[in-house]
Amino acid sequence: MERDRWAGEDNIWIESAGEENVGLESWRVYRYYEPVGRILKRPCEALSEVMEWRAYRKYGETFVATEQDRIREKDESLSVYTLYLESDPEITIHMLSGDSFYGFLDDYPQALANRLFSADQEFCRIAVFAKTGTAADQTETLLSCFAGAPVIVIDSEEDGGQKAGIVARAIGRAMDHPLFYVEGNEAEVVLRICFPDGETQDMRLPFGNRANRYTNDSINGMIKGDYYTDEAHVNEAIRHWYEAHAAEMPDMQEPQGTTGGSADAGDAAKAPGTSGDETGTGTPETSADAGPDTVEGAYLCLYREVFEPEGARYECSYNAKGNFYAVLSEGRGKPAADQPEMDTRITVVYDRESKNGECHLFVCYETYYDENGSEYTTAIRNTYAVNRSTGEATASGKRAWEDVGSQEYQEAAGEK
Repeated sequence: MERDRWAGEDNIWIESAGEENVGLESWRVYRYYEPVGRILKRPCEALSEVMEWRAYRKYGETFVATEQDRIREKDESLSVYTLYLESDPEITIHMLSGDSFYGFLDDYPQALANRLFSADQEFCRIAVFAKTGTAADQTETLLSCFAGAPVIVIDSEEDGGQKAGIVARAIGRAMDHPLFYVEGNEAEVVLRICFPDGETQDMRLPFGNRANRYTNDSINGMIKGDYYTDEAHVNEAIRHWYEAHAAEMPDMQEPQGTTGGSADAGDAAKAPGTSGDETGTGTPETSADAGPDTVEGAYLCLYREVFEPEGARYECSYNAKGNFYAVLSEGRGKPAADQPEMDTRITVVYDRESKNGECHLFVCYETYYDENGSEYTTAIRNTYAVNRSTGEATASGKRAWEDVGSQEYQEAAGEK
């Protein structure tokens, strides 16, 4: 009689009660029992009791299911329950039913972070907080990587520079709460990046999980949980998306001429060092006279030393803001061994002049796109310093913005 019963991670006894099917999905349905002493078990008649028990065991705080959900669950099967923190009823969380395909999930870390953010007037001035919707909306929110996170609209790189400090300080204050020192407790802020062509990109800034110090980031992979408490890192992330988007939009280059203008005016409107075709791309021949002191001349040195031997093509462009980028290759690949093949593009984007003024710095990105053509992920493959006098290229070996880089790269760029 006991073979289908076992103690869950929070000591609730679970008994299999059959299977439920919806469409192509199926999952086991269970009954739950609260332990009483060492042997006896009291049945949990209402699943809301299980929710309260699990939340208490997980966070050490008393959560109470709403009376509305208690009444509804008598007549229907609920997928999402709303609970409030007994010591602070203004904090409400949502928890998925254990009798769902995904099991118990909740958004308490994000709810607490939002409460801490709401005490920051500067942050509230620039942020939009998610509103609670229907049960279906709540389920989607819990399963989303943007679970209830506040959204901050970034209208331009300049606007991002003005807001980066506010975001970093708010994240730092939230992370001082003991909850975020516990393994697995993470929250995030979402930056909605607005590009000149009208497109937008939602970028998540994760934080927390200070127990093992690392969390997963869409740009840099695994990062320390306090990475985005640094204003410079927030700025770098914003700049990354503007540069990556510019590299993917060759049609955003400067116009080739102006209607009714002179031939000289048309030539001046072209991007430097590019051909006069519609793509705005150049070739090694058209750039042969450019020295390494210029951006495209420096890239030509980099291309001939590093990328040409690999069989990469030479396709240079400038976007509408005059930023240089080059497309090395396009094809198919896998972001990870356990993921399907996707369209991929490798680009090199001009970053800036080095701190010592002796080098031009370039970043090589690899971007994957899903079946709808939307960006799936972008990763740094390497960064390079090209000496403005000799044209010598030095690789850093950096795969993330926070990496230090090789000793040779640091010496060449003066960025120790």
